[in-house]
Amino acid sequence: MTEPADTGATTFSDFLQLINHGDAEITASERLRDVLDTLRNHAAENQVSAKGSITVKIDLTLERGMLKAKAAISTKTPTPPATEATLFLSREGNPTAHDPRQGRLNFATTNGGAGEAAPRTV
Repeated sequence: MTEPADTGATTFSDFLQLINHGDAEITASERLRDVLDTLRNHAAENQVSAKGSITVKIDLTLERGMLKAKAAISTKTPTPPATEATLFLSREGNPTAHDPRQGRLNFATTNGGAGEAAPRTV
């Protein structure tokens, strides 16, 4: 009885499962789930479309009949939108939240300066 010939991996997914004892395929699957979750959350939270990507890079070296394969899997996901702060420059040129061209109101307590405002009834 002869054993069937080993035809090897005939598809990309079969090949990916061979790299590092299947860890490359497992990592790619985990990264896919992570990217999809991030896209779904980003789109829902920001009411926008979300775009991402997964890159699988496989370095191959054939040497004396041996094929060496090394996989690197990277992802890109959207970043949360940046919030914008409106600031001013002080007379000294330092950023400040207060417009130096406008005066500031000084609120003082009316109960003799004890630190707490007197209770008010309406």
